[in-house]
Order: sequence, then structure tokens, then C-alpha cells
Amino acid sequence: MTTGTPKAVVSPEAVKAAEVLAISAAKLADASQWIQAEMTARDALQADPNCAVAHHVVGLVALHLRLPHYAADCFNAAIASNPYFKPAKKALAALATSGASLPGIAPSAGTPPASAATPITIDAGDSGTGRYLVIREWGYGFWADVDFALGQLLLAEFTGRQPIVHWGQESRFRRQGSAPTENAWPLYFDPIGDLAAAGLDRVAADRFPAKWNGARLDAPVFNRFDGEGSRTWSLGFLNRPERVLVADFFCGVVNALPWAPRDHPLHNATLADAYRWLSVKYLRPRADILAEVRAFVDQHLSGTPTLACHVRGLDKRGEFPELDHYIDEVFTIATAMMQGEPGRKLFVMSDWHGALDHFRERLGPRVVATSATRASDGTGLHRMDNADGERLGREVLIDSLIAASCDLFVGMAPSTVTGMIQFLRDWPPGSFMARGPYMLSHRNQEIYLKRVH
Repeated sequence: MTTGTPKAVVSPEAVKAAEVLAISAAKLADASQWIQAEMTARDALQADPNCAVAHHVVGLVALHLRLPHYAADCFNAAIASNPYFKPAKKALAALATSGASLPGIAPSAGTPPASAATPITIDAGDSGTGRYLVIREWGYGFWADVDFALGQLLLAEFTGRQPIVHWGQESRFRRQGSAPTENAWPLYFDPIGDLAAAGLDRVAADRFPAKWNGARLDAPVFNRFDGEGSRTWSLGFLNRPERVLVADFFCGVVNALPWAPRDHPLHNATLADAYRWLSVKYLRPRADILAEVRAFVDQHLSGTPTLACHVRGLDKRGEFPELDHYIDEVFTIATAMMQGEPGRKLFVMSDWHGALDHFRERLGPRVVATSATRASDGTGLHRMDNADGERLGREVLIDSLIAASCDLFVGMAPSTVTGMIQFLRDWPPGSFMARGPYMLSHRNQEIYLKRVH
């Protein structure tokens, strides 16, 4: 949602696609299915930023979240896109006369111009002192869990809360034999907050979702997908009064970013810029991990042009039936680049023996790889029984940092690994290539479908 900006030039096909999505979003909003309505409207605006219906639906979602100023901006954006769009005009008029029921809206005789819309004030008060967002593990792949943390860290930024990242018992990247309450995040990155130091056990009855009232905040996550307090919509955190919020259900950067307040550095930022900003601020690998990366690069990749290649196999085929097509594209591109530059070395990053074998058969000793764990087929490494979680976490992080040190990169966009490597450094134009649909830009409605909050 933006106001006061020139209309984007959009193809007729994109306009039509946005119209279809926006109509669906409006129906979802009419049915109070706010999660799906918001995501569908955002998809419509991604196709056509001038879609009045989509702007209007996001405004309705903002009213549901009790963010009236944001709603006013959305309705103004709808009118800017279509000056004859009556629903947005009616909504603005209702806002102007409903100051008693909506905080921050003063009664007014007319509709405020877009340029005069009041900046968002989200859950103001003590500017974060004593107010927390506890970010638990998502429980999937390493970079998927990091992506979840970054999305929640963004919400902490927007709401002025102190974040605490705690990867607990359901993290697949814990130390073997560790205590159930141990935090796995500091095994890889500098800590972000500390549950014990914050003393949040003393705040046992002022939490959201309410299922966490009276529970240990480092206890195993419960009711994540089913039961009371399950599938909690994190955008609901934007204006909650409780002192402690607990994030245990997915919200990515793509979900949180459009709600940036006007005074935040990421207001109107691109998704790529937001990821890079968050990575610089929050992802600080441990010194011993950085030392291991530097030693490998110095020994195997220094003094020569380099290309990094990431190939994701194994269980990813279950998520993307067309994955083999993207694997073939990456194989073809990387091999052609290497054959065109005989002096270049290839760093191969993969969970699949087949990828490393493919390149070694064609390029011989020019292929470089770490001794990371790999499998021939089937179950993802992090899902295997008796997997050494800490080792797997270190391996994927070290391989990712090595890949980010190379001159060029080609990988698979359906994998969060490739997506996150893009934001571990500032890549020169044309030096980073990814094949397939980007996982990080996907708004996942499916995980909310069983129960709507």
C-alpha cells in the first residue's frame, strides 16, 4: 500500500489476473476470513499495484486489526487508483465519524487527502520497555526457521517490542543430548535476547496467545496446528496490548513487510532490500563458524574465479513435482559457465550425492565441496532419525557462507537455501542467478486453511 505515488504501468494480462484475485479477496473479507483475504489481496497488488479493490480489502483487514490510520491510507490508495470507487469513499467517511469506536481517528467533515493521512501508531506506549516478542522455532529446515525468525523480528521492529529468539525442543538443529530448555539459536548466531535474563516467567498471565499464560516460554511448543491458540496469525501482533507475545506459527518477511510504519526504514522497501537489511542487523554468525568458512575459502577457492552452485534434491521433490526440471536447468547453466572459463572453480552445495557426482564426472578436480552430510535419495537430511542437528545446522550455514563468498552463484529459487544466500551479501548485478519460483516471495495460505483466526 502506497499513497501519492505515480501509477505503475501494468500489462492487460496482469490487470485481469489482479481483478480475479481481488474479487476473491473481497469475498473472503465478506466472510471474515481475514488471513486469506489479506494474502489474496497482496497477491493482487503484486500483479497490479493500481488495483482499487485490493487496496480496499487490505483497508478492511487493517480495520479488523484495529489499525485505522493504515486503513485510511489503503482506502485513499484505492481512490487514487479509481476515483469512482465508492466502497473506499464510504469507508473513509465512516472512519471520519467513528472516532469513539476507533482510536486515533478524529471526527472530520470530509475525507482526508492521501498526503495528509496520519502515520501509523502501532501499540505505542513504553517504546518496547518491558514488552516482548518471544520467537520460537518453526521446526523445519534451517533457513526456513531463520526466515520465520526474520519475519517475526520485523514485527518486533514495527511494534517496538524487544525480541527474544529461542529455538527450543522442536528445533531440528539442536545439540545432541542438550537440555530441553536449551536455546539452539546461539549455536549459529549471536543471541537475540535471553528468556532467563528477561525474567518473563514473572509475567505469567499477560501473554498472547493465551495458551501461553502460565506455561514455561521455553517449553515445547504446543497446539501449533490444532487446539486452542493454534495457527495464530502473527499480523494480529500489530496492535496487541499484552506485555508478552509468543510467535510459534509461520509469518515470513513477505507477510510482515507491507505493514511497515511510515517512520520505519523499511517502509515501502522491496522484499530483497528488507531481507538484506534484516540479515545485516540480526544474522551475525559465530566467530568459530566464520573462521571455518575463511579457512576453507583460503585453502580451496582463493586466487581463482569462482562459481557456487546450489542443488536441492531429496524430499524437495514432494513439494515441487517439477523440481527435476529446475535441477536440469541449474546443471546446464553451471556446466556451460564452467566450460566457457577453464580457470574457474565450482563450489557445489547440495544435500544430494547425485549433484556432486554430476559435476565431478564433467569437471573433475575443478569441483570443490565440503564434507557436508549428503544422501542419495528420499528423506530430507533434517528429517532423518537420529540426525545430528547441530552438525547439520553448522554444515548448511558454513556451506551457505562459502557460497556467498564466490564471485558468481546459480541455484534453485524453490529452496529457501538459495533464497537466503542471495541476502548474505550484496551481489553485483548479474552475478546471482536462481531458477524456478521464489519460495521467499510465496504467501502460504495453505497452512492456515484448517482453522482461521
